[in-house]
Amino acid sequence: MASADDKLLDEARDVFADIVDAESADRERYKRAQEFAAGAQWDEAIRRAREADPFGARPCLTFDKVGQYRKQIVNDARQNKPSIKVHPVDSESDPETAKVRQGMIRYIEYNSNASIAYDTAIGSASETGLGYFRIITEYEREDSFDVVPRFVRIRNPLTVHFDPDSIEGDGSDARRALVEERLGVS
Repeated sequence: MASADDKLLDEARDVFADIVDAESADRERYKRAQEFAAGAQWDEAIRRAREADPFGARPCLTFDKVGQYRKQIVNDARQNKPSIKVHPVDSESDPETAKVRQGMIRYIEYNSNASIAYDTAIGSASETGLGYFRIITEYEREDSFDVVPRFVRIRNPLTVHFDPDSIEGDGSDARRALVEERLGVS
């Protein structure tokens, strides 16, 4: 009989397979966008033909026409730092409670260097169209049972597998997402 953990792992594998299947064409475009931004702008067959030209190798010049726009987006985001804002929205909301929650969120952002997570996500999004960060919980100290939220950057947005049934641009209607993480062997 399968344990609850085995059932959860089987479900995660099924979800992962569904998502990877649904995203495969998009992921190839994202990888190509990364390569293009890194300077690999020539089709491989054309590049090889130019290098093997019988009259001598011909250069394959590349011109960075994307970098300036990417830097503009990233620098604008750094000047206008993104952050979470709390607003009371109806007549029953308490402005003082909103201020307290805003202070708590600002403390969490500061403690976990959220600006790095924001910058990484914006940089990735401006390059490939994908950028993510995570909010995780972890123990405050090794000798404590207090759990605190932390912002964590995701360096490679291709490690995030998002719900293919999500329609909203911000993913707010997503029911599932998986993040690949390489674990060290101890």
